[in-house]
Amino acid sequence: MDDTNVQLTLDLGTKALVHLGRPYKIHLLWDLGPNITMACKYLAGSLVLWKSIEFYILMNPLRGLRNVYNRSYNKRPIITLCITNGILGALSDGLAQTITYRNNHAQQLPEQLKQHREDWPPQPKYDVYRTFRFVLYNFSIAPLVGKWYMVLDKYFPMPGVGKPGRDLVAIKRMITDQAIFAPSSLVMFFTVMGLIESGSWQGVQEKFRDAYSTALLANYSVWPLVQLINFKIMPLQYRLPFVSSLGILWNAYLSWINNASKKEEEVIEKEQEQEEQHQLYHKEEQIA
Repeated sequence: MDDTNVQLTLDLGTKALVHLGRPYKIHLLWDLGPNITMACKYLAGSLVLWKSIEFYILMNPLRGLRNVYNRSYNKRPIITLCITNGILGALSDGLAQTITYRNNHAQQLPEQLKQHREDWPPQPKYDVYRTFRFVLYNFSIAPLVGKWYMVLDKYFPMPGVGKPGRDLVAIKRMITDQAIFAPSSLVMFFTVMGLIESGSWQGVQEKFRDAYSTALLANYSVWPLVQLINFKIMPLQYRLPFVSSLGILWNAYLSWINNASKKEEEVIEKEQEQEEQHQLYHKEEQIA
């Protein structure tokens, strides 16, 4: 991989060229639309995706960490998945909170999530409860995700190395995953987060109204390509760290857009309360 720049062609119905050069800022040479552009800039611009792949391949100490993970997974797969996913959730939300999205990334939000951006409450230095919510969700969802990948392995077994059909199997797994699990997992995410944050189904409806379609389009702009790269290019021993590193960035994106939705909901609720109080005040004046 060249040290100066990386060029990647994305086939998303419309061809686009993504150029990543010093100082490692992403430039889209073909407009893919606001949702896809936002996802590409967030994922590639935050941590420099391709340089992280180089890092994982070249750093020998991670082999020991991989071996520890594999031994733990062979003995206690569900617990290992839960703990690993919880740690990734903490890293993801921590990453999302360290990015000054309000000043540097808020312009990349969809319009429905920044209508009242100037009235958002100030962002605390670090929201521990927000991280805890994200860790709890990732910990709880891990067994379901693990079972899903087992189902994919069962119904789409991968041929041995050098045998024909590996590309076709990878495509089948990717299509099945993106057609079934991708939209379902986002439904679960915004439902759980909406209930935890608002305590009502109205909060869930607001999450879907404000953020679901944006997140789903961003998912389809990123993960199909990632999964094809994972199955077709990455060596077997590096697939786990590759997917894990992308998982951190994707979960950070979900945390970012979920928090933006939460801020927008808080402002709307405050305006509704003020309007109700104003109407009540006028009614009392008329009665008096």
